Amino acid sequence: MNLIITGAKGQLGSELTLLARQAGLEVRAYSSQEWDITNPAAAPDLSDTDFLINCAAYTAVDRAEDEPEKAFAINSQAVAHLAKLCKAHDVPLIHISTDYVFDGVQKQAYQETDFPHPLSVYGASKLQGEESLRAIWDKHIILRISWVFSRFGTNFVKTILRLSKERPELKIVADQHGAPTAAAHVAQVILNLIRHPALTSNWGLYHYTDQPLTTWCDFARSFINPEQCKILPISTAEYPTKAKRPQNSALNCEKIKQVFGITQQPWQEALTEIVTP
Repeated sequence: MNLIITGAKGQLGSELTLLARQAGLEVRAYSSQEWDITNPAAAPDLSDTDFLINCAAYTAVDRAEDEPEKAFAINSQAVAHLAKLCKAHDVPLIHISTDYVFDGVQKQAYQETDFPHPLSVYGASKLQGEESLRAIWDKHIILRISWVFSRFGTNFVKTILRLSKERPELKIVADQHGAPTAAAHVAQVILNLIRHPALTSNWGLYHYTDQPLTTWCDFARSFINPEQCKILPISTAEYPTKAKRPQNSALNCEKIKQVFGITQQPWQEALTEIVTP
């Protein structure tokens, strides 16, 4: 099987490239420097490609409020370019999206059928990317994930680990709920999807997160030694950010389980591998 992976230097792209090659798959992995997906003319040859997996994204949530054109160019317009490219070559497209397409107001976990209502430029740009893909190319999977962490790239876990060595205490939001999700687990989910015999009759939108649900504060407490650094809970109102975040980022993952037999993994296992010296 031959794969093309975009965003190969990011959290998910790095994990997926490594895992796919370990599984013996042929992989062409492109960083944003190697392939500017906003430029249709820069696309590589898709001959003999079985899947294109788009892990590229503009993920600087707060900065997106000041750079909406760049966020939409990467998260929306580029997805439309990829969809047209894949359609022209009859290559299925796996695209990664986010819990930020929801406003987080409802109490229960969000299903794929729930109406999106993003609160931020980032969320709006990702939603528009989903809509563009659906309108252009039917052979696709849109996989929404949440609270991603990895040994690669920049993420909450690595940031909190660094800050805990610099400060005696950290104040962390305790009223936003969601599921931390290991990029390595998402990478395995993607490989399971593209090898699943039922894939070609079940294109569409799916949710995947690890489990269990937690808050940012309790997530930090799960890997920070309290004797080294105290983690203090605060409200969202006490930690204002330029972009609004969903209060509830829980994604219902029953559909991907029912269709493909993919079950949620515990995030603690992957976390241990990252925080253990």
